[in-house]
Amino acid sequence: MDNNTYFTGSICVSDIPKELIKEVMCKDGKVRKYLNIAIMPKKKPSSFTNDKGTVTFTHYITCAPPRAEQVEGKNYFIGDLQTKQFPNNGSANTQSAPASGYSSPSSSPFGAAPAEQDEDLPF
Repeated sequence: MDNNTYFTGSICVSDIPKELIKEVMCKDGKVRKYLNIAIMPKKKPSSFTNDKGTVTFTHYITCAPPRAEQVEGKNYFIGDLQTKQFPNNGSANTQSAPASGYSSPSSSPFGAAPAEQDEDLPF
């Protein structure tokens, strides 16, 4: 992968197993919550069409518990990513963050509920 390649996508935070979110005491004395993840290439890209065109996912995101902590039959998949390229007019190091071509799905016609109102989130 070259320096002009990047990934966009979304994760379903509702699917994150609560037991995989670890609280860590940081150097500054604050406790923060972390989730280990892995980004893996798909064996076969998957595509779907929305109002903005066709989106092809080339990678997926999974929670990454150690094998000893994995529960057989439990799905640790939390999202899909598509591969994109920065324009050739500069390197990735000199450009601002790209605008995503894919946004998370909305559960209502008015957009997603504010996070503080969604009590189903695992954190």
